[in-house]
Amino acid sequence: MAAVGMGLLTAYTLAYVSDTDRALEVYLGVFVLGMMAAMLGGGLIYLAHPGVSGIETAIWLNMGVMGFLTVPIIRVLVKTALERGELTLYVYTIPYRYLWLIRTLFIGLVLFNELLMGWAFIAVTQGVPIFSVEGGSLIRAFSGIAGSDWFVFIMAVEMAFSAYLIRRLIPKSFLLVVLFQVATMIFSPTAIGVNYWREISVVVDGLVMAGFMLYVFLKLYRGGPLNRNFTSYLYTLVLIYAFMMIGILVWVTTSSELLFSLSLLAQMVLYFRVELEPSTFTAREKRSWLLDAKWSFQ
Repeated sequence: MAAVGMGLLTAYTLAYVSDTDRALEVYLGVFVLGMMAAMLGGGLIYLAHPGVSGIETAIWLNMGVMGFLTVPIIRVLVKTALERGELTLYVYTIPYRYLWLIRTLFIGLVLFNELLMGWAFIAVTQGVPIFSVEGGSLIRAFSGIAGSDWFVFIMAVEMAFSAYLIRRLIPKSFLLVVLFQVATMIFSPTAIGVNYWREISVVVDGLVMAGFMLYVFLKLYRGGPLNRNFTSYLYTLVLIYAFMMIGILVWVTTSSELLFSLSLLAQMVLYFRVELEPSTFTAREKRSWLLDAKWSFQ
């Protein structure tokens, strides 16, 4: 339940900062995700060094991060009060040239938090030291965490809930695409280590990705004008799913989860980019896919 709660809080935070350039909203979002990272990091420190010293280090880490992230929030509030003589929120904005950096920071914090949470819960449930997860190999540990149930199921919850929260800001066709993405997350074959799940999920995951390909081809066949950013999103997701299919094949034949885990992360990054700036699907002109070099040769 704690993992689900953190996932819902993350989704709400991303929806809160969606399409914003207001400094206070951005700083509050960074504060929430940063404190979440500090708490998870403190938990890992305690798992690595159980006892009073581990607890003290975790507390100091949380206090330090809280103090550091509180400074810009207080600065905005005080500056507003001094200049306007009243506490008027949402006055100051982030310069446009820095917005890409802010959105990259949010995406990085979300993925970092989820990896930390997966790492901590895997270590606890398997009863192994944190540096012995997946035998102590860094690559195997990363692959195992990113492909675990603690990671993919919580990310699926975050994607579904955050898409619901911004549903009024995005076209319905994109919501359908998000459902395909959530389904591929839920039916990740690496998530649960039992034979029947692996057999079922490989088939279902393949059918979901095939269904998405069919949806894309039908949408293109109809020939209607599409938002250029939306077509780019579909194009990128098709490539990601191609690598995901290859990753499943590699995992079945060699037991290596790396390529599949990387493809999961790629589709999350792709989604979060839109979730933080949904106006990209409505701001640009629509054009026929036949005139787009990504889909046809001219």
